[in-house]
Amino acid sequence: MKVLIFDLKTHENDIFDIVSNYLNNIYIYKTNDKNMFLKELKENKYNLLIIDVNTPVGDYIFEEATKINKKYNILVISDKLTYNSGLSCQNCSLNHNRKLLLKPLNAKDLVNYIQNYDKLSCHYSLAISNIFDILEDVLKQFIHYSYNKEESKIQLITDASNTKELISIIDLLNINKIKYVIENDDILIN
Repeated sequence: MKVLIFDLKTHENDIFDIVSNYLNNIYIYKTNDKNMFLKELKENKYNLLIIDVNTPVGDYIFEEATKINKKYNILVISDKLTYNSGLSCQNCSLNHNRKLLLKPLNAKDLVNYIQNYDKLSCHYSLAISNIFDILEDVLKQFIHYSYNKEESKIQLITDASNTKELISIIDLLNINKIKYVIENDDILIN
Protein backbone atom coordinates (compact mmCIF):
# COMPACT_ATOMS: atom_id res chain seq x y z
CA MET A 1 0.00 0.00 0.00
CA LYS A 2 1.22 3.51 -0.86
CA VAL A 3 0.13 6.62 1.05
CA LEU A 4 0.73 10.22 -0.07
CA ILE A 5 0.49 12.87 2.66
CA PHE A 6 0.25 16.65 2.43
CA ASP A 7 0.70 18.56 5.67
CA LEU A 8 2.29 22.00 5.97
CA LYS A 9 3.37 21.13 9.50
CA THR A 10 5.17 17.96 8.49
CA HIS A 11 8.49 17.43 10.25
CA GLU A 12 10.62 14.58 11.55
CA ASN A 13 9.05 12.49 14.29
CA ASP A 14 5.58 13.89 13.68
CA ILE A 15 2.47 11.75 14.08
CA PHE A 16 2.90 10.27 10.59
CA ASP A 17 6.41 9.03 11.46
CA ILE A 18 5.15 7.59 14.72
CA VAL A 19 2.23 5.87 12.97
CA SER A 20 4.45 4.47 10.21
CA ASN A 21 6.34 2.48 12.87
CA TYR A 22 3.14 0.49 13.47
CA LEU A 23 2.30 -0.09 9.81
CA ASN A 24 3.96 -2.96 8.00
CA ASN A 25 4.31 -3.03 4.22
CA ILE A 26 3.02 0.53 3.83
CA TYR A 27 5.04 3.11 1.92
CA ILE A 28 4.44 6.67 3.15
CA TYR A 29 5.55 9.73 1.20
CA LYS A 30 4.89 13.01 2.99
CA THR A 31 5.50 16.54 1.82
CA ASN A 32 4.66 20.11 2.69
CA ASP A 33 5.22 21.29 -0.89
CA LYS A 34 2.07 21.56 -3.01
CA ASN A 35 3.93 21.20 -6.32
CA MET A 36 5.73 18.08 -5.10
CA PHE A 37 2.47 16.58 -3.88
CA LEU A 38 0.70 17.18 -7.20
CA LYS A 39 3.70 15.89 -9.17
CA GLU A 40 3.77 12.70 -7.07
CA LEU A 41 0.03 12.31 -7.49
CA LYS A 42 0.24 12.56 -11.29
CA GLU A 43 3.34 10.38 -11.70
CA ASN A 44 2.67 7.57 -9.21
CA LYS A 45 -0.25 5.47 -8.09
CA TYR A 46 -1.22 5.89 -4.45
CA ASN A 47 -3.85 3.90 -2.58
CA LEU A 48 -4.59 6.66 -0.08
CA LEU A 49 -4.14 10.42 0.05
CA ILE A 50 -4.02 12.18 3.42
CA ILE A 51 -4.53 15.93 3.11
CA ASP A 52 -4.57 18.55 5.86
CA VAL A 53 -7.11 21.11 4.62
CA ASN A 54 -6.67 23.69 7.40
CA THR A 55 -4.80 26.11 5.15
CA PRO A 56 -5.62 27.60 1.75
CA VAL A 57 -2.78 25.50 0.28
CA GLY A 58 -4.22 22.29 1.73
CA ASP A 59 -7.66 23.23 0.49
CA TYR A 60 -6.20 23.90 -2.98
CA ILE A 61 -4.49 20.49 -3.05
CA PHE A 62 -7.72 18.85 -1.95
CA GLU A 63 -9.58 20.52 -4.84
CA GLU A 64 -6.85 19.62 -7.37
CA ALA A 65 -6.79 15.97 -6.28
CA THR A 66 -10.57 15.88 -6.64
CA LYS A 67 -10.31 17.29 -10.18
CA ILE A 68 -7.84 14.56 -11.12
CA ASN A 69 -10.07 11.80 -9.72
CA LYS A 70 -13.14 12.45 -7.57
CA LYS A 71 -13.07 8.85 -6.34
CA TYR A 72 -9.57 8.96 -4.81
CA ASN A 73 -9.38 7.47 -1.34
CA ILE A 74 -8.80 10.65 0.65
CA LEU A 75 -8.44 10.95 4.39
CA VAL A 76 -9.15 14.60 5.11
CA ILE A 77 -7.50 16.10 8.19
CA SER A 78 -9.24 19.20 9.54
CA ASP A 79 -9.97 21.07 12.71
CA LYS A 80 -13.54 21.69 11.50
CA LEU A 81 -16.36 19.29 10.76
CA THR A 82 -17.47 21.57 7.92
CA TYR A 83 -14.08 21.76 6.21
CA ASN A 84 -15.47 22.59 2.78
CA SER A 85 -18.42 24.97 2.49
CA GLY A 86 -19.47 23.53 -0.87
CA LEU A 87 -19.52 19.94 0.31
CA SER A 88 -21.98 18.53 2.81
CA CYS A 89 -21.30 15.28 4.68
CA GLN A 90 -24.11 13.58 2.79
CA ASN A 91 -22.80 14.77 -0.59
CA CYS A 92 -19.31 13.65 0.36
CA SER A 93 -20.42 10.18 1.47
CA LEU A 94 -22.58 9.61 -1.61
CA ASN A 95 -20.32 11.03 -4.33
CA HIS A 96 -16.76 10.72 -3.07
CA ASN A 97 -14.55 8.26 -1.27
CA ARG A 98 -13.45 10.52 1.55
CA LYS A 99 -13.27 10.23 5.26
CA LEU A 100 -12.63 12.91 7.86
CA LEU A 101 -10.41 12.90 10.92
CA LEU A 102 -10.55 15.90 13.22
CA LYS A 103 -7.52 17.45 14.85
CA PRO A 104 -6.00 16.83 17.29
CA LEU A 105 -5.19 13.52 15.61
CA ASN A 106 -5.37 10.33 17.59
CA ALA A 107 -2.62 7.91 16.49
CA LYS A 108 -4.86 4.88 17.07
CA ASP A 109 -7.58 6.33 14.80
CA LEU A 110 -5.04 7.29 12.16
CA VAL A 111 -3.54 3.78 12.08
CA ASN A 112 -7.02 2.26 11.96
CA TYR A 113 -8.11 4.44 9.02
CA ILE A 114 -4.91 3.78 7.08
CA GLN A 115 -5.09 0.02 7.60
CA ASN A 116 -8.85 -0.36 7.15
CA TYR A 117 -9.79 2.55 4.90
CA ASP A 118 -12.02 0.49 2.59
CA LYS A 119 -13.83 -1.22 5.46
CA LEU A 120 -14.60 1.88 7.52
CA SER A 121 -17.19 4.54 6.94
CA CYS A 122 -16.58 8.17 7.77
CA HIS A 123 -17.23 8.53 11.48
CA TYR A 124 -18.57 12.05 10.94
CA SER A 125 -20.77 11.43 7.93
CA LEU A 126 -24.21 12.72 8.76
CA ALA A 127 -25.57 10.34 6.16
CA ILE A 128 -24.78 7.52 8.62
CA SER A 129 -24.44 9.30 11.97
CA ASN A 130 -26.67 11.32 14.18
CA ILE A 131 -24.99 14.62 15.05
CA PHE A 132 -25.66 13.93 18.73
CA ASP A 133 -23.65 10.70 18.48
CA ILE A 134 -20.57 12.57 17.32
CA LEU A 135 -21.02 15.90 19.12
CA GLU A 136 -18.75 14.95 22.01
CA ASP A 137 -15.99 13.95 19.60
CA VAL A 138 -16.47 17.04 17.43
CA LEU A 139 -16.24 19.35 20.45
CA LYS A 140 -12.82 17.93 21.42
CA GLN A 141 -11.38 20.37 18.89
CA PHE A 142 -12.42 23.27 21.12
CA ILE A 143 -10.37 24.43 24.08
CA HIS A 144 -13.04 26.35 25.99
CA TYR A 145 -16.13 24.15 25.53
CA SER A 146 -17.09 20.50 25.89
CA TYR A 147 -20.26 18.47 25.38
CA ASN A 148 -22.04 17.06 28.43
CA LYS A 149 -24.23 14.31 27.00
CA GLU A 150 -26.09 13.58 30.26
CA GLU A 151 -27.19 17.20 30.68
CA SER A 152 -27.57 17.77 26.93
CA LYS A 153 -25.49 20.91 26.95
CA ILE A 154 -22.29 22.37 25.65
CA GLN A 155 -20.56 23.89 28.62
CA LEU A 156 -17.77 26.33 29.19
CA ILE A 157 -14.84 24.49 30.78
CA THR A 158 -12.36 27.34 31.21
CA ASP A 159 -12.45 30.58 33.18
CA ALA A 160 -13.00 32.69 30.07
CA SER A 161 -15.07 32.03 26.99
CA ASN A 162 -13.79 32.40 23.45
CA THR A 163 -16.05 34.26 21.03
CA LYS A 164 -14.57 32.58 17.94
CA GLU A 165 -15.20 29.12 19.41
CA LEU A 166 -18.71 30.08 20.48
CA ILE A 167 -19.53 31.29 16.96
CA SER A 168 -18.11 28.09 15.43
CA ILE A 169 -20.22 25.95 17.76
CA ILE A 170 -23.36 27.97 17.02
CA ASP A 171 -22.66 27.66 13.28
CA LEU A 172 -22.33 23.88 13.67
CA LEU A 173 -25.64 23.72 15.54
CA ASN A 174 -27.39 25.93 12.98
CA ILE A 175 -26.05 23.94 10.00
CA ASN A 176 -27.43 20.77 11.58
CA LYS A 177 -30.71 22.47 12.54
CA ILE A 178 -30.24 21.76 16.23
CA LYS A 179 -32.33 23.91 18.52
CA TYR A 180 -30.45 25.48 21.40
CA VAL A 181 -30.62 28.18 24.06
CA ILE A 182 -27.63 30.11 25.36
CA GLU A 183 -27.76 30.34 29.13
CA ASN A 184 -24.94 32.22 30.84
CA ASP A 185 -21.82 30.72 29.25
CA ASP A 186 -23.38 27.36 28.33
CA ILE A 187 -25.43 26.20 25.36
CA LEU A 188 -28.46 24.09 26.24
CA ILE A 189 -29.55 21.76 23.47
CA ASN A 190 -33.29 21.27 23.09
